[in-house]
Amino acid sequence: MLFAILALLGAVGKEIFVVIMLAVLACGGAVDDTSGVIDTTVVDSAVDTSTTEPDPCYDFSEEISDCDERVEPLETGAGEYYASINEGSITLHEELSALIDDHTTVSYDNLWGYFQYTDMRDDGTVWDIYSTLDDGTAPYYYQVNDDQCGEYSGEGYCYNREHVWPKAWFGGGSPMKSDLHHLYPTDGYVNGRRSSSPFGVVDHSIWTSQNGGQLGGSDQCGTEHGTVFEPADSFKGDLARVFFYMSVRYGLEDENWDSSFAVDGANIEQWEEDVLRAWHIMDPVSDKEINRNEAVFGIQGNRNPFVDHPEWVCRISDF
Repeated sequence: MLFAILALLGAVGKEIFVVIMLAVLACGGAVDDTSGVIDTTVVDSAVDTSTTEPDPCYDFSEEISDCDERVEPLETGAGEYYASINEGSITLHEELSALIDDHTTVSYDNLWGYFQYTDMRDDGTVWDIYSTLDDGTAPYYYQVNDDQCGEYSGEGYCYNREHVWPKAWFGGGSPMKSDLHHLYPTDGYVNGRRSSSPFGVVDHSIWTSQNGGQLGGSDQCGTEHGTVFEPADSFKGDLARVFFYMSVRYGLEDENWDSSFAVDGANIEQWEEDVLRAWHIMDPVSDKEINRNEAVFGIQGNRNPFVDHPEWVCRISDF
């Protein structure tokens, strides 16, 4: 084709054509030797071709920085139970651990009967933290004495015994297995979906329960490779205080406990502790918690200090 064009041009025309082609090659790019097609691709030097940095993770430091100012002491009827505790002591953690130790161990099989004292509404239904909505109503209800699991294939079939501190983390041994301070009646299906996932704030959900509980991944620092469960807002503080109780109660008895990315024995990892402290501040102690704490105290003889004295969470630097 090129030779045909040259044949039609005169001498002057040939010279002009050659000049034009040289200019094209100089400005536009290189000839692809394998195809004969002129490559006129221009690389924009202003484009950043480096790898994009991931978004920064979230750490809750701002939410928990003013714990002392936001958490108020309570009068919960604990009486002289804490008379031996020096709340200003640097050994508050250890003093509380000794106080709430050696509680009366109840039978795991008898928990069904104890729930009527710890988690029953006035109408005889179960106060299920995994199905109750923030306004106190629920999409389904269970009768305390009739609706224990059983088989189920979804939400609303039956309730079972939820270990708030997952059983897999402490190996299922006694007295942890039946410690009512962390045993709650919950919908069997939601309990199963949560499984042994730690609590956290879900950034991208893979499943949501009927009361808004979510299972999914988190963008919190320290959770990059794990799945977390986020309960309804009105129970986040309840569950945080359960974790603080378990860490203090069993901190000297966790030699054979397993670990996860949220805990090391009974020690709560920093990322998990941060979100639980934030929930403790955000969701203050409720009358439901106070009444439950009293009921458990009547059954097994020890209390959750962080329900009676929520300000003590702020005075313990590490759980």
